Order: sequence, then C-alpha cells, then structure tokens
Amino acid sequence: MAEPLILALASHKGGTGRTTTALTLAWAFGQAGHKAAFVDADEQHSASLLALDAQGRCPWPGVQFYANPEVLHRPIDADVVVVDPPALTAPTAALVLRHVHGVILTCLADPMSIRTVPAAAAVIEHTKVENPRLELLGLLICMYRAEDPVQAAMLTRMHQAHRDLLLDPVIPFQASLRDWPMRPGSPPAEGSGREAIVTFAHHFGPILTGA
Repeated sequence: MAEPLILALASHKGGTGRTTTALTLAWAFGQAGHKAAFVDADEQHSASLLALDAQGRCPWPGVQFYANPEVLHRPIDADVVVVDPPALTAPTAALVLRHVHGVILTCLADPMSIRTVPAAAAVIEHTKVENPRLELLGLLICMYRAEDPVQAAMLTRMHQAHRDLLLDPVIPFQASLRDWPMRPGSPPAEGSGREAIVTFAHHFGPILTGA
C-alpha cells in the first residue's frame, strides 16, 4: 500500500474557517475520484458534528472519516488524508503535526493574521525537528469578503508581507457553509466558497495521480 499524502489545515486560532475548509477539501477529493480520508484531530471535534449523519457515518462517496487522531499512528488506505488539528497554540498540535507532510495555514484577512502568522510558522518549524518531512505549503485566506474595505486592505498587506506563501484562490465567505452545522452529514452547500475550495483541491491532482 502506497503512503498517502497527509495534509493538515491548521490555524493559529479558531474562527478562520479551518474545519469547514478541511471538510470541503476532503469532500472535493472524494468527488474527484481520489480515495480520501479525514481525521478529526481537534479536541473540540467540530468536524464530527458537521460530517457525520444521525447514524454516526460520513455518507460522502470516496471519503473515510476518522474521529480519533490515533489512526495517524498506523497506515491509512487512502490517496490523501486531510487532518483537522488543534489550533497551533495548543500543546497537542505538535503531536498531530509529527505525522503530517504538508500544512496549509488558514487565515482571515484581518490584522490579527498579520501578527500571528509568524508565530504559527514558528510552531511548524519547531515540529520539523521531529518530522523533517513537514512543510508549510502556504497561507489560505478563508471567509473573505471583497466588499469589506478593511479585508481588502488587509489582503493587500498580506500580499506584501507574505507574497510567496499566499495560496490561490482566496476562499470567499459563503453563508451556507457557515451554517453547515444545521445540516450534519450533508455535503457542502453549493456556492462560491465551495467552488473555490474545489479549485484549490485540483492543485493536488497531479501529485495524487503521479502525473
């Protein structure tokens, strides 16, 4: 069994759209025909509340859901594994990142992100001592409102401060994704946010197919 690509969508704090984006990314991989797995490694287990139906199952085609991070200690039969870890400020985050290949840092276009991105990157660099394969793949701006002048200005500043790390596309705010907890077990609602995450998932296609 070939080793899967293990991706963690991490953040320096809550409220960045990390869990919603991670779940939608796993769903998009399954929709694209990849064998995907999702690991809910956050102590709050928000992902389990969104993805599992009334019978405690994830009904998405091509996606296997794991609610226990201990699964990362053994081989997983998948092409790609998406991990929702604790916030990087939590002491347990490093324990999860020891098993990860690539970290995608989810951020908002706000002043807090400008100040805390370096601290989050420092946690990742520290963990590389025990996991040399760990790599920060970049910053993914989530829940972006282009009509908000403050967010637009902050996105410009983030381009200036972190130009080489910003990932495309920016994920726009989509109210129906925010309201996902009211529809547990359902796929992500159609809309601009889902479309952007699907586009982002396509970036990994050549890696997963070996093309």
